Amino acid sequence: MLFRSVYLTAGLTYSFEFNRFGADTKLLLFRNPASSTYWVGRSGRVLETTGLLATYTAPATDWYGIVVVNDDFSRELGTRFGFTGV
Repeated sequence: MLFRSVYLTAGLTYSFEFNRFGADTKLLLFRNPASSTYWVGRSGRVLETTGLLATYTAPATDWYGIVVVNDDFSRELGTRFGFTGV
């Protein structure tokens, strides 16, 4: 599993590029709606993708968490991701 925090601005649409290879990986985006300690399972994600490109419009200016998970534990995780504001 890989994790990265990103700061998104309300109203902007962001493009997430996700290149995956060698494993059953997914990119998940999480938003903390309360600005306090926050724990949630995968069902709390605001975005999930296995594709090359996904977009998301941030409803609030805040820190978001990007998590890349590997659901194929028998293979190595091989991914590359990045994002840009549109």
